[in-house]
Amino acid sequence: MRYTLKTAVLLLIAVFFASCARNVTTIRKNADLSKYKRIGMSAIKDYAGYSNSGSVARDMLSKYFIISGFEVLEVPENGSSGTVQQIPVDLVITGSITMYNPESRTVVVSTRREKTEETTFDGKTSDKDRPDRMRASSVIVENAIPSTYIVNAEIGLLVKMTDSATGQVICTSSYSYDASNIHTALENTAEIIVDDITETWESALKASRR
Repeated sequence: MRYTLKTAVLLLIAVFFASCARNVTTIRKNADLSKYKRIGMSAIKDYAGYSNSGSVARDMLSKYFIISGFEVLEVPENGSSGTVQQIPVDLVITGSITMYNPESRTVVVSTRREKTEETTFDGKTSDKDRPDRMRASSVIVENAIPSTYIVNAEIGLLVKMTDSATGQVICTSSYSYDASNIHTALENTAEIIVDDITETWESALKASRR
């Protein structure tokens, strides 16, 4: 596939803005956040074609929820408000992987052709008395010069926090991150999501006390 210069520029702009993805956390209005103490980690859906990708994301999210001070328990992957009553949790966390690119790769976005002039020697003498003098000629050589950029490993996560008793969705958050490898991308995505949930949660609690 051949790309025009305009297409190449648009692709590079798209990659730039994609790498600047903004986290969005939404908390249900008027929810009594003070009653939620324990959270249960349930299923994070795999990205299509990548089995266990959701399990790894769930474990990484658990790590950062614990770091943030939450009490985290595991609940069955099919857990819902009706099936986790034996496990004393206030919120059940589910979610899905919305984007998954496990390896960085180089992409050719356009190819330009460059002509250069080179001197060649035909091996014949131009003077019988001067065999060291070779007859030179010029040729035009056309080279294809590719324009490339590197697509990093990338992952996107959508997290949902549901009241275990009522089934109401209390909070959602999503983010995507790219890095040189998928582990770093996932680590940063999970950390940023949990940090943003925590900050938004604390702000909402403070507002409710006023």
